[in-house]
Amino acid sequence: MSQPDLTPFAGCADFQSALQLLVQHLRSNAEQAGEALRDFLDALQEQPEINEHVASLFHQWLQHSRLATGFVQTGIYSRQDFGRELRRRLYDRINPPPRQPDVLEDVLQTVLRPSDLDWLNSIAPRLWLRLYEQLGSAQQREASQHYVRDQLLRAAEMLALWVAGEDLNPDLIRLNPRLLEVDSAFLSLQREVQNLVEAERAGRELPDTAQLDVMLDQSREQVAYLRRLGNQSGASLSTAHLLERLGQSLDRLEGILTMLTSERSERSARAWLVQLGQIINSGLEQRSIREFVRNSASMLSKSISSSKSEHGEHYITTTGQEYWHMLRSAAGAGVLIALMALLKIEIGRWQLAPFWSTLLISLNYGIGFVIVHLLGFTIATKQPAMTAASIAESVQQGQNSRNLPKHLADLLISVHRSQSVAVLGNVCLAMLVAAGVAWLYQRHAGQALLTADEVAYQLKALKPVPALWYAAIAALWLFCAGIISGYYDNRADYVRLRERLAVHPALRWLGPARQQRFANYLHEHFGALHGNFYFGVLLGVTPYIGHLLHLPLDIRHIAFSSANLSYAASSAELGAKVFALGLLYVLLIGMVNLWLSFFLALRVALRARDTEIPSLGKLLQALFRQLRAGPMALLWPPAAPADAQRKQPPDSGH
Repeated sequence: MSQPDLTPFAGCADFQSALQLLVQHLRSNAEQAGEALRDFLDALQEQPEINEHVASLFHQWLQHSRLATGFVQTGIYSRQDFGRELRRRLYDRINPPPRQPDVLEDVLQTVLRPSDLDWLNSIAPRLWLRLYEQLGSAQQREASQHYVRDQLLRAAEMLALWVAGEDLNPDLIRLNPRLLEVDSAFLSLQREVQNLVEAERAGRELPDTAQLDVMLDQSREQVAYLRRLGNQSGASLSTAHLLERLGQSLDRLEGILTMLTSERSERSARAWLVQLGQIINSGLEQRSIREFVRNSASMLSKSISSSKSEHGEHYITTTGQEYWHMLRSAAGAGVLIALMALLKIEIGRWQLAPFWSTLLISLNYGIGFVIVHLLGFTIATKQPAMTAASIAESVQQGQNSRNLPKHLADLLISVHRSQSVAVLGNVCLAMLVAAGVAWLYQRHAGQALLTADEVAYQLKALKPVPALWYAAIAALWLFCAGIISGYYDNRADYVRLRERLAVHPALRWLGPARQQRFANYLHEHFGALHGNFYFGVLLGVTPYIGHLLHLPLDIRHIAFSSANLSYAASSAELGAKVFALGLLYVLLIGMVNLWLSFFLALRVALRARDTEIPSLGKLLQALFRQLRAGPMALLWPPAAPADAQRKQPPDSGH
């Protein structure tokens, strides 16, 4: 590699221009960035005038830069709440703020790109240390080091005060009221940092940092504990934003303290590189709205997923008792689904304007699903979103277990068995009730329930080419309904709905015992009631949206499709072949409903828990072994439950 031409550096008027030239040189040799920097240093050493000029620019900039601001703000969420920070980022996206040459993160963002992090990290710390030592005289470096240490002390002091100040934040006190009663790790950390800062400024020997390290660890444990409480008792985006900021502040504080207290220059240089890398990376994402929302929503997603996994346990059958309970529950839902399908057909006969027809159909679905839930019945397609969260929880808990593939195989077999029996109950009773209603109508009215055109329409609606696409749309709404349910369950925990309703003055007429039971029920079923209603609304409005946009949008749901097929078969002579083909199409619709919504829910649940299924091959092997040993487990629970942890019968109302 030839030596770089340093002539352009002689004409640089400020440090940012010189840094831009250096970065361009290293970027052009990204695969050998370390060697390129070494050649640059050798060339710089051979040309003392240019070396002195670059050193003067560097130290002049360094001694007038606002380093404390960069270390305190860049890569750390602002102290504004989530909504205000989101609005600020939106405004900055539309009207970007000017970049200032004395602000570290602005300079780095100007000269660097996200892709530069790879070659920056490949350069050995000793080369950066050599670059610093080669730039300027000992006197210049001493003056810069004094200024930099003062800036770092100020940054450490501010971060410690910010962390301690969150001790009385109402959101944290809601999660852990004991913060008001005990001397928390946040306050102890601030005192230790203050002792170090005062000793440094007074010129005394720095205190032992062992206690400071302990307080940092305890503060991190406190944040982790508050996150767990948020997952269990409900969290908001503001709470997630606050806890994320606390974690970021502690990480930055630890890096600053490492730079201040490192006795070895190379370790200090490495700490500098780590912090600069974080500032560069986070600075490049500083105005990213997507990253901000994704990071802030991570804890809320986990809390929602946790709520779904708790209810998902009730949708998995492992014993004969649970199996028959699920079948009865699904059969009850099938009765109501047949009646809802009939009402939807009747609404279509009224020839209403599209808006009013959509409103009534949405209410039919939404209120019908709520009644199904209130009666404790089960709709098969509601299972996947809930059971996926349970599987994700099992993956997370057994990440390091050698028995994880076997456990997941058992769980998947139980899920398939549970969904199969629920589908059986829904479809069989929906078709039987539909056939019975059609027979009664024909007996009393003297004519078929559906006209020939309506029969043709119902059969056409089952054709697989459009029907499977519409089934996929329904699967998407099933997935969304699961998210909505989890959100409102989380919301109930967050606002402490049970406690509010238990003392609500408007409910006193119920009496203390019944008021408490009502509060308990609404708290435990808050998410399910909302999820069922909104699922019905989503199903109802989809064709109307397609009508407005002139797009092929509709829905197909296995239970309603089976009822409609039964109404059509009872109103006309279809023949065995046509009926069997229609039934096959119904089952295909059900497969798309179930497995697509399951895949979407499992993907989100795994991402929310920052985990993944470790080995798909091992899982498939374990699954095949289980099926060879007992193939009937797909349809009937084994004599000994595969998962002994689940003892309670399923509460299908969830």
